[in-house]
Amino acid sequence: MAHGAVQGLRYFREGAPDRPLIALVPGGGHLGRVAYGHPDGDPADFLDHWLKREGCGLLALSWPSDHPAVECRLPDLTLRMWAEWVAEEIAQAAVRQPAAPILIALWSMAGRGAMAIGAALATRGVRAAGMVALAAAAPLPGIMPLTPGGEPLTPEGLWATAPTPGREPEGKLRYFLDLFAAHEAEIGHTIIPRDIYLSDYLCNTPIMLRGEAQRSVGGRIAWSAGDALDDLRIAEPVPMPLVGAIIPASRADPGHALLDGAMWSAVNARTIARLAGRPEGEGWTRAVALAHEAPARLRCFTPYGHFFLLGAEGARSTVADMLALHKAIGALEAEFAALN
Repeated sequence: MAHGAVQGLRYFREGAPDRPLIALVPGGGHLGRVAYGHPDGDPADFLDHWLKREGCGLLALSWPSDHPAVECRLPDLTLRMWAEWVAEEIAQAAVRQPAAPILIALWSMAGRGAMAIGAALATRGVRAAGMVALAAAAPLPGIMPLTPGGEPLTPEGLWATAPTPGREPEGKLRYFLDLFAAHEAEIGHTIIPRDIYLSDYLCNTPIMLRGEAQRSVGGRIAWSAGDALDDLRIAEPVPMPLVGAIIPASRADPGHALLDGAMWSAVNARTIARLAGRPEGEGWTRAVALAHEAPARLRCFTPYGHFFLLGAEGARSTVADMLALHKAIGALEAEFAALN
C-alpha cells in the first residue's frame, strides 16, 4: 500500500464487527509476518490464529524496506513520515470496521513511534482504544543502544538488519538470530526454519525509525539529537491513549525486563493527568490513588524473552494479555471519567 512516497505491506483480516481490531507494527528489521506466519508454518504459533479464535481482526503492517515483498527503499524516511503511513492504514481499517475498538500493538522498536502515531491518528479524527507495548522501546530520548560510530548501513543507506549473501551474520542480525534460537530452545520446537526466517521475515529498514540521534541524509550517516526529539514528538502535548505493557521477564532480555514498566509509566503520565482532571473533595483523593494504581494495572509479565509473541503458548498468552490490557485501559478511563 502506498500513501505519498511511502510504500509498505499490509495484511488485513476482518474480525467480528464489535470485537477489538489489533493493529500491529513489528520490531526493527522484521516484517509484519511475525503476526501471521508463513505458508508452511503452524498457525497456532502466531498471533493471528489466536486473535481469530477471539473474534478479533488483525491489521499487520510492514516497514518500507528493500525486501522483495515491499520494494520501497527510503533511507531518509523519518519516524514522523512513517507514523503518517501507519495512521492512514489504521484509519482505512477503521472505516471498514467502524464498531471495532482499535488496539495498537507495538513490538520492540515500533514503540518508538507511539507518540508520532498517536499524533497522526488525532489529525485524522481516529481514536484508538489503547496501545499495547510488546517488549517495546518507549519513545523517550537516548534509550536505544548505539554501536560506536553508528549502526551499520547498507550501500543504499538502510539500517543493515537483514542477511547479506556470502557474509556471516553479524551485528543486529546476529543478535536477532541468537535471541530467536534461545526462544525456540526454551519452548522446545522450531517455529520458523532458519532459512525462511532469513528470507521471509527480515528486512533492512530506514535507520531514522529508531528515533535516535543517528540520522541518514542522502544515504550517509549524520547526527542530530534535536531532530530525533522532533521525530519522537515527546515534547508535544500529543493526545495519546493509555499504553499497556507486556513485559518479558526472561534474563535473556534484561533491558525490557528491568526498564519497560518505568518507561511506559512515564509515557502514560500526561495521559493520566489529562484523564484525572481536578475533581474536588473525595474525587481528588480517588484521582490521586488511581494515578498511583495505574502502572500496576497497565502491565502484564511473560516468562519468555523478546520473541514471546511466537510459539503456541506465547502467542496464545500474548493475545490474552492484550485483551486483558484493553479491558484495564477501558476500566481506568471510566473510573477517571466518573470523578469529574
